[in-house]
This record gives sequence, structure tokens and C-alpha cells, in this order.
Amino acid sequence: MLRRLLTYDDVSFVSDSAECIAKLGSEAGTCEAAKTSMPLGHGQSGQGNLEKQLRLVGSKLWSYSGYTNTYCACLSALLNLGYHEYLTGYIHKYIGLTAPFDVEANFQALAHIGTPEALNLMKRAEAFWLPELNMAQAKKITRIVESAKSSPKAAKGKKK
Repeated sequence: MLRRLLTYDDVSFVSDSAECIAKLGSEAGTCEAAKTSMPLGHGQSGQGNLEKQLRLVGSKLWSYSGYTNTYCACLSALLNLGYHEYLTGYIHKYIGLTAPFDVEANFQALAHIGTPEALNLMKRAEAFWLPELNMAQAKKITRIVESAKSSPKAAKGKKK
């Protein structure tokens, strides 16, 4: 049912569905329903598994706003389901989204992934974004970056 809601042409249904999927956790990412190929939805041809469906609907520009309104919800679902393999590249493609909640979500996701590639992208994005953010937003981003630098994943990456 949640995957069918991802195909609707209603931003609220899609966002709420992605948020519910995110709450299901990593086991939901490996279950049979996640692997099943389904139609991708309104304006999309072809079929795909849950990961592909979340990536595409998160990338969708909604006609009423001209913005990727479901990006954060889909990014959260991709993270929580454990779909990390290509996630740094996905974030790289959308790191320039300008809404403050998108900026913060991207930094949190990169910190969560914690690979050397993700941390490198975070460092470059920090240099780009800090001059553009207000003081409160800049403090949030700085805290996320500092926390990621001191995480066990970051230390493990430096040893290699």
C-alpha cells in the first residue's frame, strides 16, 4: 500500500508514504515487497524496486512548486532502509537544493553514511554552503560536520 501511495500525484500522499516507509527500518529494505518491481508512478515509465522508486520520487519536480518537495522524506527512507551504496552520488546530485531543511538533511545523511567519499562531499558542501546560511543554520551545519569528523566511522576511514 505504501509503495502504491508513492505513485500518486499528490505531494502529501507521497511524503507521508515515504515517512512511513522510513519508520519501518532496515528490514523493510530487504523484504520481498521492497524487491518487487512495480510501476514507478505518475509521469514515470517503467518499473522498479523500492530503492529506485524512492530515488525517482525524491527527485521529482512537483508542478505546483517547481521544487523537489519529497526529497527529504525519500532521502530519510533511503537512509533508514540501508540503501547506502549509491546514496552519496544521489546526494551529490541534489546538494545544491536551497531550502534550509534540504541543506540540513543532506549534511545529516552524509554524516550518517560516514564513508570517506561522503565526508569529502560534506567538507566541500560546507565550504559552499556556510557563507550562504544564516547564523542559526550555519551553527547546525557546523555541529553536524564536527560530529561527523569525530565519529568512529571517520576515524576508521582515516586509518585506511
